[in-house]
Amino acid sequence: MKKSILLSIILIAQTTGVFAFGQEKNGQNQKSRIVSVDWLSEHLNDPNLIILHVANLRLEYNREHIPSARFLWPSWLSTSTPDESIALNPVNDIKKILESLGISNSSRIVLTSTNMLITSASRIFLVLDYLGLGDQTYILDGGIEQWKAAGKPVT
Repeated sequence: MKKSILLSIILIAQTTGVFAFGQEKNGQNQKSRIVSVDWLSEHLNDPNLIILHVANLRLEYNREHIPSARFLWPSWLSTSTPDESIALNPVNDIKKILESLGISNSSRIVLTSTNMLITSASRIFLVLDYLGLGDQTYILDGGIEQWKAAGKPVT
């Protein structure tokens, strides 16, 4: 599991050109795709913020999630097939799902994982990046587990 988490983080870093939060590369600040619990807590009531709780089971979301987070089942955006492992669903179908979740071009999106399963959140990030939403999409560092460890509320 640790290997898949590391691989996902490396993939995101390579895709976005981000190496670490607040780190400088060649004297320029790099915009991180990873946000901290403190950052999310401070921005929780921002009007354009959409938190997507990425989970394979709605039960995980129903059990607990960050206040105002919306459930996103990864299979709504991509489907597992015997030929391609995971194939992207038709773009128009994905756009309808995202719109139903309240996502627009002005949204700032934070993906959060559960049970330390960053792989699904990473895949969703790549789908959103493919659709042109990568610059406004972030992943919560440590997922809901880190959120709870910091004493933040869950619903």
